[in-house]
Amino acid sequence: MITFKIEYKIHDHYFTKKVSDNVNKDCPKLSKFIERYWDRDINNLKITNLETGQVIDYDKKETLRRVNER
Repeated sequence: MITFKIEYKIHDHYFTKKVSDNVNKDCPKLSKFIERYWDRDINNLKITNLETGQVIDYDKKETLRRVNER
């Protein structure tokens, strides 16, 4: 299990959650946030691995941004 910090926005309200997920099972909890981002249910998705410090900002990394926002 690895703990991640998830930051996102829904209807101009920002949320932050800490989520522990199983990397051996393709991170099912993180996958739900990513699906919601691609389905436009949430915006400004940013995922931080709290163990390594790696940050993935979906709006700033062009290859991860939604197609019409590139």
